[in-house]
Parts: sequence; structure tokens; C-alpha cells
Amino acid sequence: MRIVATGIIKASVIALACLYAVTPQVVAQQADLENIQQQIAAAQKQKAAREAKRDEILDTLQRQEKKISNIAKELNQINLAIIQNNAQIKTFEEEIDALKNALVIQRNHLGQQIRSAFVAGDYDLAKMIFNQEDIAELERMLTYYQYIYKDRKTAIDEFRQGIARIQKVEQALEVEQERTMRLLARLEGQSIELASEQFARQKSLDALQTQIDSDIARIERLQIDEQRLTQAIAEATRKQTLTKSLVGLANFKGGLTIPADGVVQYHFGKRREGQLKWKGVVINGDSGTSIASVANGKVLFADWLRGFGLVLVVDHGAGYMTVYGHNQALLKSVGDLVNRGETIALMGQSGGQSTPNLYFELRHKGIPLNPKQWFAR
Repeated sequence: MRIVATGIIKASVIALACLYAVTPQVVAQQADLENIQQQIAAAQKQKAAREAKRDEILDTLQRQEKKISNIAKELNQINLAIIQNNAQIKTFEEEIDALKNALVIQRNHLGQQIRSAFVAGDYDLAKMIFNQEDIAELERMLTYYQYIYKDRKTAIDEFRQGIARIQKVEQALEVEQERTMRLLARLEGQSIELASEQFARQKSLDALQTQIDSDIARIERLQIDEQRLTQAIAEATRKQTLTKSLVGLANFKGGLTIPADGVVQYHFGKRREGQLKWKGVVINGDSGTSIASVANGKVLFADWLRGFGLVLVVDHGAGYMTVYGHNQALLKSVGDLVNRGETIALMGQSGGQSTPNLYFELRHKGIPLNPKQWFAR
């Protein structure tokens, strides 16, 4: 079809050449030029279609990874609740055992009192009263029996209270056990949903990969992603309010805590793609691993960004900030104050990563610094 169109163009141009006395060489060049222009227009149209498709896939990926983040966050909360419930259940069980042991002691004590009363015979008291025995002796015996009865009543009351307390604790134990079972059911359901979303995410990643069919396209995408991160940080910085307690990181160089357990896969300054170099480090680890703030700070940015997935940026004052990307879930929100070593996110593979990792940057006034020089040895 394209050959036919080209022939028509050449024929038209040649016809015009005959009318205006244009040389055949010029006619051929003009026809070739128009053919090239048509090919360029077609290529640009295809490129625009690919970019639109890629944007559509990235939007889908964003929705999927945000949903995975919400599920992972809930799973984390459920696991914490189950741990707390199990601790409460253990406390109740220990209290029940202690109460039962106390009841055994109380029952034995009460039994001894009843046996003593039976051996002594309560009828002795009546005999003393009706026989009008010695008044002093009578008063002494009355006092003794009053003490016995009072002690016996106290023992019976304590025994009843112990039984009531056991029943109450057993009811509370049953409630906690039922709650734990419900949490476990939710945990199972959410885990299934998480697996389903991760499968859907992988399909989106596969589709995305087919859209990135050259090194130039990858480099352009990485450059655009970096620009997005820089712009997002700049915009968040513009909106932030000063926190006087944040004094920066200058005094902590060589003493910062490493944000996550794992193995560093990519180091700062190493070649990434083309002339692009890593402006941070990539720490490989397990999905769901805790990500900790390297120092005291305030959350400046917490959202999903193309190429970086779920990103959290912490402002440490004096122009210092740290960036945590590729997270599975963000546990802090913009404006939250965080302490050194506090868990702020969970490790994941958002942003189109194939394996769980943490992308970490350290910046001062927008300039990336080598994190290795700042971590404690």
C-alpha cells in the first residue's frame, strides 16, 4: 500500500515537473523527501501510541502497587494484633492457673476449719450458754467462736470470689481466642488477595517491559523518573514548615543507622544506564522487612512515584533529607515526626522492581551524597 502511495506521489511530482520544467533529479529528491516525511509521521504516531500504552500500564501499576501497599499495611497490623492477643491470652491463662492454685489452698484451709468445728462440736457453745457455766470462760469461748465463724465466712467469701474471678477471666480468654481466630481468618483472606494483586502486578510489569524496547527508551525513562523525584521533593520542600528541633546530620556523619537489613546490590556513583549513575544505594532484602529512619526527622513526602514506587522522604533539618523508595507499604504520613531507628515503611518491590529492595538516598540541599560515608562502620 505504501509502495502504491509512493508511486502516486512520484507520478504527481513528475507531472508537475513537466509543467514547470523541473529536472527529474529534483523531482525524485522531492518524492523521496515526502516519502521520508510520511515515514517519520508514521513512526511518531507509533511512538505516541506506545507512550500512551506505557502510560496506561504505569497507571495500572500505580493502582496495583498502592492496593498491595494497603493490604501489606493491614497484614502488618493484623500480625501485631495477633501477637498482642497471644500475649493477653497467655496472661489470662497464667492468671487462671494462679487463681486455681489459690482456690486449692483456700479450699484446704476451709476444709480444715470445717473439720475442726465438727470435731469440737458447735453444740458445746449451746451447752455452755444453757448450763450457765463460768461467765469468764463463757466470754472467752464466745470470742473464740466469733473469731472462728468470721474467719470461716472470710474464707468462704474469698473462695466464692476466686470462682467468680476464674469465670470472668475464662470468659475474657474465650473472647480473645475468638478474636484471634477472626484475625487469623482475615490474615488468610488478605494474604490470598495480596498474592492475587502481586500476580496482576507481574502481568503489568511484563506488559511494560515489552513497551521498553531499546536502551535509549530506558535511559529516557530513568531520566524522567529522576526528574519526577527531584520535582516532588522540591515541591514538598516548598510547602513544608520549619521544625526547630531538627538540626541536620552534619554531626552524625559516620554514625547513622543503616535503614534496613540486607545486601547492597548497587553502590552510589556506579554506572546505571548509559551515562547515568546511581545517586543512592539499593539494598536487597526480604519483602516486609522493616525500614527504619536513619535519624530523627519529619516526613516530607509519602506517595507513589513512577520508577520509585512508594516513596517516603524524611527531612532532618539544615538541608539534609533521606529518601526511601521501592517500599511495599508506607507506615508514616506527611508531617509525622519520626525518631532514629523507628520503623517508617516495609521493604517491597514497588515501582516495577523484580525483587524486594530498598532504594535509599541521602541529600544535602538537593545534592546526593554517598551514604556509605555516613553509616556507622
